[in-house]
Amino acid sequence: MFFVATGVQFALARLETQSHLILSSAAAVASTTTLALALTALPVPELFVCAALFAGAAQGLGQLAGLTLIATHVPGTRRAEANAALNIAGYIPAAMLPVATGYLIDATGLTPGVLAFAGVLGAAAMIALMIVGFDTTREVRIQARIRSSASPQYFTE
Repeated sequence: MFFVATGVQFALARLETQSHLILSSAAAVASTTTLALALTALPVPELFVCAALFAGAAQGLGQLAGLTLIATHVPGTRRAEANAALNIAGYIPAAMLPVATGYLIDATGLTPGVLAFAGVLGAAAMIALMIVGFDTTREVRIQARIRSSASPQYFTE
């Protein structure tokens, strides 16, 4: 998982930040879907490995996007503070969800607990994918308007 997270950052570093966010969300959806399949329909170890690899790609691309946004939008004197805020905002939920899943597994069993984990995380990734995808479409429309308004307008009288 760590090697995939690191490798995907090197391999896809040239893409735009929005592409990193879209691919990160898509990898998270793929990971949770693969995890759910590995637990229910196709219980083979290879699917668990694939779920972990997709999760590594999602984490690596999400981290790359977050750090890139900090580097490009936060003044140098405030970057450490912004990085700390990113870590708090990312790692607290990342810790709380598995702990809550553990308690749920104790109460309901492995399959319902892991499926709930996959469902919550997959739903969050789908929402992120829709938000970033919508924002990307909006950005494309804005850029098209800017280009069309920049072109010379000729009026005949």
